[in-house]
Amino acid sequence: CLWHFIWGWVSLQPSEKEAFRNGRAQEIQKLNEELAASQEKLQAALVAAEKASRAKTTFLSNMSHDIRTPMNAIVGLTTLLEHEIHEPEKLQLHIQKIQNSSQHLLGLINDILDFSDFENDNITFNIRTHDAVKLCNEVVETVMASRKLEVEMRFDTDLSFLMLDTDDARLRPVLINLLVNSTKF
Repeated sequence: CLWHFIWGWVSLQPSEKEAFRNGRAQEIQKLNEELAASQEKLQAALVAAEKASRAKTTFLSNMSHDIRTPMNAIVGLTTLLEHEIHEPEKLQLHIQKIQNSSQHLLGLINDILDFSDFENDNITFNIRTHDAVKLCNEVVETVMASRKLEVEMRFDTDLSFLMLDTDDARLRPVLINLLVNSTKF
């Protein structure tokens, strides 16, 4: 095989040899360009993967922080239930607060399970009409129970008519974080 190549090369005219060299040089240049393009794509993929990794880390850090508030409320309220088992009027109030905190916790867990939607910028909202005062009261009760605080809410006017069109699963964590941070700082 090598012999045929050498004999073929020797038998080529100088102009043919030059054309052969130029053809090979063009092939090598084309391969080098393809290699450079592949390296650029790999670099872009690496940057995207690092960005996604940081986003996941941030998301999980925030979620673990957000999960603590309703979980602390549930733990604290179940402890109160044990000590106030013979006071039925308090039991119903505690049970309602546990249910609210459990629903909030379930919403956070669903957010974690739907993490792939966050990665793909495919976040969906479940917009419904909510009673603003009731929503605020539930959020305050969750934070109060988790922090063992007493909070008094006062409104300048009657807001019983105030309704919000919102995704309460997305709004609750924002309101809870505002209240929790205000108790810290």
